[in-house]
Amino acid sequence: MVTNNFQKRILFTGGSSLLAFLWAKARAETNDILLIEHEKKIPYSFWPVAKLKLDDPRKLADFFNEQQVDTVVHTAALTNVELCEKQPDLADLVNAKISGLVAKACRLADVQMIHISTDHFYGLEQDCFSEEHQPILMNTYAISKFKGEQLVMEQYEAALVCRTNFYGYGPAHKFSFSDKIIASLRNQIPITLFEDVFFTPLIGAKLAEYAHELIDKGFSGIFNICSNDIITKYSFGLAIAQELDLPSKFVIPCSINDKKDLVCRPTAMALSNQKATNALGHSLDTIADHLKLL
Repeated sequence: MVTNNFQKRILFTGGSSLLAFLWAKARAETNDILLIEHEKKIPYSFWPVAKLKLDDPRKLADFFNEQQVDTVVHTAALTNVELCEKQPDLADLVNAKISGLVAKACRLADVQMIHISTDHFYGLEQDCFSEEHQPILMNTYAISKFKGEQLVMEQYEAALVCRTNFYGYGPAHKFSFSDKIIASLRNQIPITLFEDVFFTPLIGAKLAEYAHELIDKGFSGIFNICSNDIITKYSFGLAIAQELDLPSKFVIPCSINDKKDLVCRPTAMALSNQKATNALGHSLDTIADHLKLL
């Protein structure tokens, strides 16, 4: 299955995920790509695919070595907040326990690991949270993802853990947040977006670029990888409309408090990227900079 011994090989544990697609697309010219398929079949054939369970660290490590893997990007996760709340045991298995097992496999195989975490750890007060802030875990999804971080670092201190929120042009089966906004505006269908939820998103290609730059420079541990500035979901929709010259009148503001059926979740998820900026020695750029890449 190895196709090029001169290029470093990146393996994605969640091969059918949105981020695996965005990341692989961004790195395909400089790296070999290998996707791991689980229950969800990968509906495109751009890169090699292997079907493999993630619950046996020794078998995983042997596979990594056999396939000459240099970096494992652990994107496999259960990200549906409502489903996590309904099935906490499944959330704990996928987001926490499996993450620890993959980290152990990476340590045994002596390969680099990039673990994808979340920006879902904080709270209700508008702020910009650093890696040192005490997490506020408001639901099962957040609890399971934070436990996953802990297990990864316990098993493999050399791992890089990325707290982030990303977007970009995804495949047909995995629309990103920006895809949903663009599709609505192009079809002149109103889309309601929260004007009281704050975050610091960045485009998936830049997440990949900054994460690889960090591990190439020898950094490990927890890093916020995000844009420089804070924006609301509503303002983000308006920014996309402006950048792509789409009709902004279809972006409708609403409050998260009006969505009574949602599982409780944070409204302040903005991250500080100062640690990553200092480590890399350059800016991680603004939301406007990243939107130009759309």
